[in-house]
Amino acid sequence: MKRISIDLSLTLTITLMKNRTRCLLFCLSMGITSAIAQAPVVASFSPASGPAGTAVSITGENFSSTPADNIVYFGATRATVVAASATQLDVTAPWGATFKPITVTVNGLTAYSSKPFVVTFSSSGTFSNRTDFYGGMQTRWGIVGDVDGDGKTDLLAVDEAGNTVSVLRNTSTTGTLSWESFAPMITFPTGLNPYSLALGDLDGDGMQDLVVTNANGSSISVYRNTSSPGAIAFESAVDFESEQGPFFVSIRDLDGDGRLDIVTAVANNFGVGLVSIYRNTAVMGSITPGSFAPRVSIPAGNGGVWCVMLEDVDSDTKPDIIVSSGGDGQFSILKNVSTPGTLDAGSFAEKVNFHTGGYPAIMAVTDFDGDDKKDIAISASDSLFLFRNTSSPGVINTASFVQQDVLAPSGNWNPTAGDVDGDGKQDLLIRGPGGILIYKNNSTPGGFSFSMPSVLPMGDGSLGISVADLDGDGKSDLMLSHEIFNTLIVFQNIELTPPTALPADFVGNTGFEAKWMGLENTYEYHLDLSTTADFSSFVPGYENKIISLWNLGVIRSTVSGLAPNTDYFYRVRAITNNLTTPNSSTIVVHTTPHPAMASPNLWANQYGDWGEEEVQTMTSDDHGNIYVAGHFNGTLSFGSTTLTSQGDLDIFFARLDANGNAVWARSIGGPYYDNEVSIAVDDRGLYLTAQFGGDTDVDPGPASTMFSNEGQPYVNDGFFAKYNLNDGSLAWARKLTDAASWSSSSIGVDNSGVYLTGHYSGAVDFNPGAGVATLTSQGQDDVFLSKYTTRGNYVWARSMGGAGNDTSWGLLVDDSGVYIHGHYGDSGDFDPRSGEYILYGSGGFFGRYDLGTGNFRYAKSVGTGSIYSMCRFGNSLYLVGDFYGVIDADPDAGTSMIGSYEFNNVLIGKYGLSDGKYRWAQSLPTTGFALARKVLADPSGIYVSGLFGGSVDFDPGVNEAGRSNARTEAFSAHYSFYDGSLDWAKALGQPSGYSVSIAATMTRTGYYLAGLFGDTVNFDPYTGNTLRTGVANNDVFIAKYQRSCMDIDKPLITSLSHSENLLLRSSSATDNQWFKNNEAIKGATDQILKVRSSGSYTVQVNHHGCSSPMSDAFVVTKKPGHWNFSDETNAGSNIRLYPNPAYDILNIDWQDLDGDVPTSVTITDAFGRKVFNRTMSIEESVLDISNLSAGLYIFQVRQGDRVYDQRFIKK
Repeated sequence: MKRISIDLSLTLTITLMKNRTRCLLFCLSMGITSAIAQAPVVASFSPASGPAGTAVSITGENFSSTPADNIVYFGATRATVVAASATQLDVTAPWGATFKPITVTVNGLTAYSSKPFVVTFSSSGTFSNRTDFYGGMQTRWGIVGDVDGDGKTDLLAVDEAGNTVSVLRNTSTTGTLSWESFAPMITFPTGLNPYSLALGDLDGDGMQDLVVTNANGSSISVYRNTSSPGAIAFESAVDFESEQGPFFVSIRDLDGDGRLDIVTAVANNFGVGLVSIYRNTAVMGSITPGSFAPRVSIPAGNGGVWCVMLEDVDSDTKPDIIVSSGGDGQFSILKNVSTPGTLDAGSFAEKVNFHTGGYPAIMAVTDFDGDDKKDIAISASDSLFLFRNTSSPGVINTASFVQQDVLAPSGNWNPTAGDVDGDGKQDLLIRGPGGILIYKNNSTPGGFSFSMPSVLPMGDGSLGISVADLDGDGKSDLMLSHEIFNTLIVFQNIELTPPTALPADFVGNTGFEAKWMGLENTYEYHLDLSTTADFSSFVPGYENKIISLWNLGVIRSTVSGLAPNTDYFYRVRAITNNLTTPNSSTIVVHTTPHPAMASPNLWANQYGDWGEEEVQTMTSDDHGNIYVAGHFNGTLSFGSTTLTSQGDLDIFFARLDANGNAVWARSIGGPYYDNEVSIAVDDRGLYLTAQFGGDTDVDPGPASTMFSNEGQPYVNDGFFAKYNLNDGSLAWARKLTDAASWSSSSIGVDNSGVYLTGHYSGAVDFNPGAGVATLTSQGQDDVFLSKYTTRGNYVWARSMGGAGNDTSWGLLVDDSGVYIHGHYGDSGDFDPRSGEYILYGSGGFFGRYDLGTGNFRYAKSVGTGSIYSMCRFGNSLYLVGDFYGVIDADPDAGTSMIGSYEFNNVLIGKYGLSDGKYRWAQSLPTTGFALARKVLADPSGIYVSGLFGGSVDFDPGVNEAGRSNARTEAFSAHYSFYDGSLDWAKALGQPSGYSVSIAATMTRTGYYLAGLFGDTVNFDPYTGNTLRTGVANNDVFIAKYQRSCMDIDKPLITSLSHSENLLLRSSSATDNQWFKNNEAIKGATDQILKVRSSGSYTVQVNHHGCSSPMSDAFVVTKKPGHWNFSDETNAGSNIRLYPNPAYDILNIDWQDLDGDVPTSVTITDAFGRKVFNRTMSIEESVLDISNLSAGLYIFQVRQGDRVYDQRFIKK
């Protein structure tokens, strides 16, 4: 460049530019035509705020009257100029406008407004719909800006490891942000290890040029923007030298000459840090190595100068330099005192320091309180500081800012300002350890006020945070550059909508399932429950109850501990990115009344000390005594007997009388884990099987009988033993020799021997004596069934299973056979002898085997889960288990589909005793889990007990009988023999407690449950209150309940007088109902009946809703002066009919009739007319009598020359 001076009457300076086609003449007078380019001036604009699309008038000087010659940006995004004059521009506020000054570029020179245009919009300031874009091998700083001048805000970031800078062009449509909203990434090479970047029109051509700092390249790279709308392009970088470690860069016209200058913060090897100033001397449309004057570097601090910002903080229209110095624990302001065309060390006053402590780094400089003064937010180690600007125009000193701390978590960094909710106030965003913290700005002029932060969860690692409208909907979205994920992450500003509340289901007497639709990117909901529609009376524990779940479908929450037959109201709110939505609509729920027939509690006993105790098995004897067994550690007391464990878990077993009083209690065990106990009793003793680890002493007395684990140490070895009923002393004990492991899950006994079932792996010798009876598993675990004499001697052992894990959970022994049930994991052979009977797939199974030989009779597969318990009543088997999905409950050729894919399911089923054929099955859906652990039966129906969490619909019919609990509770339910319909169901618990029912048994006087519990539990939740509070985490409970129907003996009628007044007496002193000719005699309920006329008299005992069998008829005939009578005692003790009276279904218990002999059945009415006559199989256990009229009938059975009679009443 050549400079020539011509001496006229003035000095004319001509700048000759090589390879350029124009020159710039500065003429003052003498008739020389003026071609001086005057920098524009922005004096004001109106309105000061409004939504994107607002018409804005900008007043000032030196504008072009041609609209296209005026380049206007609202912060990061270019605006459309609608009309223009030399002093006014009419523009449209663009979407994507950021809270930065309006710039106007004319003739290559740029002017700034004194403050930004405030974009307003309606939003709750919540962000969702996250979209990640690849940012490079090591993404560092990212920014947004309109690179191609199309009015849309693009994304930019540097890749420190890849030495590139990338641009993603915005192609979004209004209201949509997705993968398709940005074009594929375009990259441009940089110097070594780029760190930060900035945009600004450096050559005055109206396009945003790019500056990148090369942290380890000791340079900055300047890229001239040659893009056009829809196409991103930059010329090759022009590099300018720097001291070592330029980190942050800012662009602004510092000297007021209309050209944008560059300032960098330079760490300078973390010694004396610098701010380096590059004064812009470029001409329009060109960036060359000569486009910037030699840099001017000013010392700015020690030990790491990181961040530099250029803002006018003293309101004198000149941008000042704000720089952070980590080593000094401060930031400094260098007041701008420059004049146009000059930038040197003297252009800035001596820096004024503001102490923060810690290691200050990144800053946000903006007007937070709306007083038109630029405030400063800065993070320093674990603190976030706000400095409120109190300066006077043209004055910067230590009193120019007042410090105010902001509560922020440790590890916060990178404060950024932006209006997220459209209220015109600059909110504060910082990077925290768990994501982005958003502080809503509530400040007023002269004072700061921020709400507690909401959190946009995404972990640590966010660097650049930009707030701008990316999708053209007028709302501020977020863009983050993430140095851990190495991505650019976009969050869309989405208005919060409340969850959609749904009608409750599983409605029961003490709770229900609250339901609503889940929201996207939402993991927390708050549930309110009230007894009033206006929510003025919250249910304890349900005001703002936190539910932590993620699901875009239906979300359920178990509500429990409520009163029956009561109205409740619930609503729900979502917490999205730590912001709370409005409330949902209100749902009204009416809980059901308590079940009228639920068996009341008779007593409940607690056994436990400061240890872990659990009842695992329970049985009873013919005298009403109760036997329980399980495991414990520490101490466990039964009455006056205190047991002390020897190891981690020991085994206990105890005998109690019918009132729960301990008769004796014993324990056995060793130093390791001994558990998984099962017991059985007969008149000769108590039989017990369990598993153990290590060495175990199975003798509870002073003597010692030690067993050692001989297979895999401490893994599932077992034993079985007999103990005396009178004191629990050891009679004998047996252990099986194994090479691997075995575990017995259940033990049973009959007159001929003791039976074991369970699972084993490897080779096990099932003969505990001198002989050898080794079985070898085919798969991982196989099922075994074995028999021993009542002295523990080997009789036989059988193995069943396949390649998977097969387990037998229990057995049932009666005179018809031995039955096992459990789960098989892969197709297995359940015929243990030479034959083959394959059950394919996997699921629950049950099977029947001969008592004497163990030979196969049948095996059936049901469902996808396990069968946990089985009982016999009459000629049917009743079983319970679990499964998932929809299953065919008929294991044979028929089809009976039950279940739901939406829930887990409990299985209740009835199957034939002799052949396993399907009778009926029901499923009970549960939102959580439900384990039916025991099934029992008496003449009233079947009892199912177990444990559950969440909600269960115990009614398999069209009605709903929900029971709900947020914790685990024991349950008990009663079902009909005929079709599995529900009679009653109840849960045992309190909102503060939990209970688990594992074992159950039945005697003539009651129904018993046993298991474990913690905290406080109500064992009589409906008809009374039987509260028990545990001592430790798990205590033992044993509770007795009234059976739905007790075993009431058939009454006997006798006569007291043969005189003219005949008196008949029932053998029952109370609860009688007398009948004459099968019709109830009104008011005849006393023990004595005075007979007045001839007829057939019967009596029935009714107690607590249960009925005895009808007595035998007492037929009387009145004669003059006396009575003739006869009692027709039933001879049919070999058959049993129930229920009696019956309605539509009559169940037949054939007792010990010979199944191989033809059986002829005749039913006659009271007038001797045959109403039924045919040959039946004793496999038929149900007879449809719905076509019979009400009345008395005689059921007669013939087998050869044997005749059996039984009477029943049809109602």
